[in-house]
Order: sequence, then structure tokens, then C-alpha cells
Amino acid sequence: MPKINMEDLTKKLSMKKTFFVTQLESFFSSMSTEFTQKLSSYEIENRVLKQENIKLSYDVENLVKIKNKLSSDIEKKDLKIKKLQEELLYVKEISTDQRNLELIRENNKLKSSVSSYEKEIENLNQKLKTMQNFASKGANAYSQSILNKKNEEIVREITQSLKK
Repeated sequence: MPKINMEDLTKKLSMKKTFFVTQLESFFSSMSTEFTQKLSSYEIENRVLKQENIKLSYDVENLVKIKNKLSSDIEKKDLKIKKLQEELLYVKEISTDQRNLELIRENNKLKSSVSSYEKEIENLNQKLKTMQNFASKGANAYSQSILNKKNEEIVREITQSLKK
């Protein structure tokens, strides 16, 4: 049986251990760098999404205000139309055809203006839904970013504990 030189064996094991530790440190270092870069890009994306979310929230608030104003205007116009219709009925009974024609024309004008307001409100409702979708997507992206950040912190903690 060949004689095993313990000193040579110890040296070889020590060299292999050093090589392995160096390789592991290199691997963890590259992983840390990659995660740091990813984290940085997520932070930038998160800031951009927050700014866009703020802008979209402001736009949504403005659209809601416009919608409420237009709804109020429509209600006023509807009341005016109703009064004119009542007046028209009254005038039909007691007045000339000329007055009736004037009231009919005014009534028709009011109906057409109400119709345009309704279309405008419908368009604003569509824009509002779009803004809400953007705000929702921004919130989802922000949530995903936070989740990714927590995952990266866990990987960092594991890496540090492995280094020890």
C-alpha cells in the first residue's frame, strides 16, 4: 500500500478549498452586482410610475369635476326644457301660432344642446375609465416592484449568511 503524505494531502485540500471559496465569492459577487442593478432599475421605474400615477390621479379628479359640472348643466337644461314644454302647452291653449313656433324652436335648441352635453359626458366617462385603468396598472407595477425588492433583500441576506 502506498504511503500517503499528509502534508501533501493537506496542501492539496487547502488549495482546492481556496479555489472553491474563490469561485463561490466570485459567483456571489456577480449575483450581488446583478441584483443591485435590477434593484436600481426597479427603483427608477417605480419613481416614474409614482409620478405618472400622481399625474393620472390629478387628471381623473379633473375629469370627475368636469363630468359633475356637465351633469349639473344638463339637469338645469332639462328643467328649462320641462318649463318650456309646460309653457308651450299653456301657450298652445291661449296664444297664436307664432308664439308656439318660437317656443318649439327654443325647445329644439335646448334639446340639441342637452344631447351634445350627454355625448361629452359619455366621452369623459370613457376617459375616466381609461385613467382609472392607468392608475390601476401603476399601482400593480408599484406593488410588483415592492415584492421584487423584498425578494432581493432576502437573497442579499442569504448571500451574507453564506459568506459568514
